[in-house]
Amino acid sequence: MICSFLPDCLCQISIATTYLAVLTLIIKAMQYLLFFCSRVNSVIWYCNLVIKFVKHKLFFLEYSLMAELLKLGKKIRSIRGSRTQQEFARILEISQGSIAKYENGLAMPRASTLFQIAKLGEISVETLLKRADLACSSSKSTRPRISDGNSANGSTGNLENLIVSLKEISDLDYELGKLVANLVKAFLKTAKNPDLEKKRRDVAKKAIKTLDFPS
Repeated sequence: MICSFLPDCLCQISIATTYLAVLTLIIKAMQYLLFFCSRVNSVIWYCNLVIKFVKHKLFFLEYSLMAELLKLGKKIRSIRGSRTQQEFARILEISQGSIAKYENGLAMPRASTLFQIAKLGEISVETLLKRADLACSSSKSTRPRISDGNSANGSTGNLENLIVSLKEISDLDYELGKLVANLVKAFLKTAKNPDLEKKRRDVAKKAIKTLDFPS
């Protein structure tokens, strides 16, 4: 009787061991699943954090773009001067509504339109897009000029005014200021009046030295 009982016990023990092994595997699988879910939750949390950061950056960029468009609109309005929007639009060959949008910072002009506006304001497109005050830019008479070096009085007042202009240009763009400084040097080389050469050169060197450009 004992001999017949032992095989049954061994069989039941074997079955129980198998069930225990299967249950252990299920528990391990659930542990891995929970671990994976926790990792997924971490990934989702980081993704949400990145999305919030990107939204914040987009909001900041949108705000900055609106501010720049408003500044550009003020410059365009300054260049338009006493002309009506309709007259200005006719010159640029665009609609009056487009001019109104540009001046109110609601739209960005196309490259060709920017070039025409800059040409009317007698400035470069680069200057138009920079944060420069154009209050005096629309008037030719208020701009400092450099005489040709052969005038009778040979005043250096224009070159002295150029010191201030070069400083303002360099504050906006160093390379642009450097280019203008090189133009001053070229002007000095082409001056034909020997009596004025030294005085003009001294003033021009002072202008270039003010900007720390190599002479």
